[in-house]
Amino acid sequence: MGFFANVKIRTKLVVLVVVLGGMLLWTSIYAAYLVNDIDGEYQRIYRDDAAAASVDAATGMHFNESRAVLLRAFLEQDPSARQQSLQRMQELDKQVDADFVVLEPKAITTEGKATIQKLKDEIAAYRTMRNEVLQRSQAGTIDWDSFYKAQQQGK
Repeated sequence: MGFFANVKIRTKLVVLVVVLGGMLLWTSIYAAYLVNDIDGEYQRIYRDDAAAASVDAATGMHFNESRAVLLRAFLEQDPSARQQSLQRMQELDKQVDADFVVLEPKAITTEGKATIQKLKDEIAAYRTMRNEVLQRSQAGTIDWDSFYKAQQQGK
């Protein structure tokens, strides 16, 4: 403290202003860096979230169309039209799988990853049941008259 006791007040004030100015300058530069970094992260999250939302919507549309095509195949009387519907259903299944390949890396949180895995498991279970019904329908063990009546009552 002896050093500052012998220095004039003018010198003390100049040193104080220079030190405070340097701290203010460093703080301003660091704050600008943080704002830029936060903005970049926000833009990345926003971009990925928007992309994930659009892929999610497309996946849902493909899955719903696949279900509609399956129903159309069941209701078709013409075997060739039924076969075309089943081929379209398989194409849509491949598209749903491709959508999940795009969607999975966009899940960042463990909750998001768990939700995607749950959806994949539910779709796999649906496809297993659907294949069993298709096998039974091709084997002729489904009562189509009852199925058609149930469809008409459901409308």
